[in-house]
Amino acid sequence: IVDDIILVDDGSGDNTVDCTVPITFTPTQLGLRTAPIVLQPTGGTAIATALIGSGTGPNLTFDPASPTAPSTRLIGSTSYTSVTVDGGGNLYVADSSNQLSKITAGTATPIGSAAQTVPQISVTPAGNVYYGGSSAIHQLSFTPPGAYAATSIASSGTPTAITTDADGNIYYYESTSKSVVLYSPVTGLFTTLSAAAFSNVTALALDGQGNVLVSDEGAGAVYKLPVTGIASGLPPTIAVSGAIAPVAAVSDLAGD
Repeated sequence: IVDDIILVDDGSGDNTVDCTVPITFTPTQLGLRTAPIVLQPTGGTAIATALIGSGTGPNLTFDPASPTAPSTRLIGSTSYTSVTVDGGGNLYVADSSNQLSKITAGTATPIGSAAQTVPQISVTPAGNVYYGGSSAIHQLSFTPPGAYAATSIASSGTPTAITTDADGNIYYYESTSKSVVLYSPVTGLFTTLSAAAFSNVTALALDGQGNVLVSDEGAGAVYKLPVTGIASGLPPTIAVSGAIAPVAAVSDLAGD
């Protein structure tokens, strides 16, 4: 909800002004939410796309005696290899035909396609979608009101599992060196966070403290990797099972 726009002379002498836009963001989904915000004049051309809004939805009330049945968001003719959700409750999926789609209110809209199976996708608060591929991180850049432009970021090896943080940093598992790598779009630098090789990582996630949760199917374990990285060995495990191989990971705001 935009109440008004205040223009303030920034004193730079370049005939520009700062634009202050008071915004009220009331999410309809549970928990902390972020979403792209677009300022658009009456002429129809967006004048800003980089603003991020966040807020907290209502508390969840759960009665074990009356559990809520799960609902189906979409039934398709193909199986899905990866799914994620943004702050507005929209789903992003990759299917077995390597098609990527955005699902809103049960309606799927294709947003891109991949050259191979997509094991994990991630979406940033700005609405950009990332997934791994051969020697590249692939990006579907969100452009208002709903278009996506495909680009790629060259990387060594093959990124597979992938996740992103609120600042747009990209964390991915590089399957050739079997390491977890941090890529900063701001600096353009790649930083290897893990000193020792993992076995077969199938998913990455971030907890509320910024640690990287590494789901290693080959080792039958989930590791907690500090975002600062580790100097030697593997990070500590937070779950280990010799009988069950973890294939996915997710964390809540409390870090669980």
